[in-house]
Amino acid sequence: MNKSHIALSILALIMFSCSNINKLKESRLETERSANPEFLEGSLFDIDTFNLEIIPPSSGVQFFRDGIMFLASSKKEENMLQDHLSFGTIKSYYAGIYEGTLFKYTDFSPTFPFTYPSDATTFSNDFKTMYFTGISKTDNKEKIYEATHSAGGDYQTGWAVKETPVSFCQENTVYTHPALSVDGSMMIFASDKKGSTGGLDLYITRNKGNGWSDPENMSSTINSSGNELFPFLDSGNNLFFSSDRTGGKGGYDIYVSWFNGKTWNHPEILTSRINTTADDISFRIDRKDGKSAFYTTRNKSENRHTQLFRITVNENIAENKTKNLSQIILGMSPSPAKGIIASAEKKDSEPVTQQKAETKTEVKPEVKTEIKTEIKTEIKAENKPSTAVASKPSTSTSEKSVSADKKGTVIYRVQIITTSISKGSYPISINSKNYQTWEYLYKGAYRTTVGEFKTLSEATAFQNTCRKSGYPQAFVVVFVDDIRSTDPKFF
Repeated sequence: MNKSHIALSILALIMFSCSNINKLKESRLETERSANPEFLEGSLFDIDTFNLEIIPPSSGVQFFRDGIMFLASSKKEENMLQDHLSFGTIKSYYAGIYEGTLFKYTDFSPTFPFTYPSDATTFSNDFKTMYFTGISKTDNKEKIYEATHSAGGDYQTGWAVKETPVSFCQENTVYTHPALSVDGSMMIFASDKKGSTGGLDLYITRNKGNGWSDPENMSSTINSSGNELFPFLDSGNNLFFSSDRTGGKGGYDIYVSWFNGKTWNHPEILTSRINTTADDISFRIDRKDGKSAFYTTRNKSENRHTQLFRITVNENIAENKTKNLSQIILGMSPSPAKGIIASAEKKDSEPVTQQKAETKTEVKPEVKTEIKTEIKTEIKAENKPSTAVASKPSTSTSEKSVSADKKGTVIYRVQIITTSISKGSYPISINSKNYQTWEYLYKGAYRTTVGEFKTLSEATAFQNTCRKSGYPQAFVVVFVDDIRSTDPKFF
């Protein structure tokens, strides 16, 4: 046998060995998955606080073009790093996302200050048409309006807003939070119109080409005796929304209803990594690649603190490289309608019909006004737009990631706070016990952690303690030689 034949034989052997190793890994993955439906849940996707203040009337953000759209003070045009400002006008901006932070802030509407809630907007796939929630001057209730993107003679782009609501907003009632499908064929929104099963129900209307069809109630399969708000349709028309129905974890929780090609199945509540005892609302996935999402948690304390969170797919797991968040959420367990979700209240799980829901005579409970948006209606024209461009942030040399194969000291900590400014180490009391915090820089923000543990089980127990002590989004992070690792082998 000559040398070339020997080399080919060795190469074939190596490829065969790699193939067997991958099969063994996949087999182990399936074994762990079968034993625990939420196996390695903490490593399939990452959740982290996002350094952006949520300004009313917004309750969250919306994906727009290559970044996100959000409300901010115009004072930020001078210095976008400031968090709290007591002056400046409120209007909409959009910005790109790099390493977990925003860059290159751009005025969303140069021709007039767009002051409407970002999370109550929805866009066509080409971003040339927008539907948003505004206050009707006729009855002072929330209605859905249409706007189209245009280019003025001065080459500055802007939005042309229709003065009257869309055609189906007829009654003296609320129409809010529109969610447009990718192909623009249908829109889902929340309303308390006649025929609702509870406070605010979800309704569907279809694009007829020359207008929208009469809205249909999505039936008791989707709606409950509580309130359903913040609908969102992903690229596969799977429906995400928030509800305060019974059987949740407290307040408003985020649910998903799988679209089977014709109808939507019974909603399932998302994992406790996302849902808390506070209000969890405004869930949005980036429909361009499906790899990231935003949602908001609002505490019920007196200060009503609102925190924005970002979810990203952990691509350190090989099988995640070809999956988006919706596929991970819906595709883990044997049921196609279940994934990283918990059990919701049990009902008959018939699919949503396309027929109008029958009007029920039960008395509607009071709509929770703290979730409803308070929207400014006056639109003022401006001759010149404001511009704001921030440079692309650089990656700190201290921000590194290590794999589980690296030798070193492994420590589990519980992360509780993320800020844009370093707070250093300081004493803190949790469950009447004193701790010293430990801070690290990661993806452009400073993260505060508490505790040091040698095992995941110890850290998880302390995570639960933190969540019960005023830090509902506390989660476990792992470090190798004080460098954060996201390798799933540690979990």
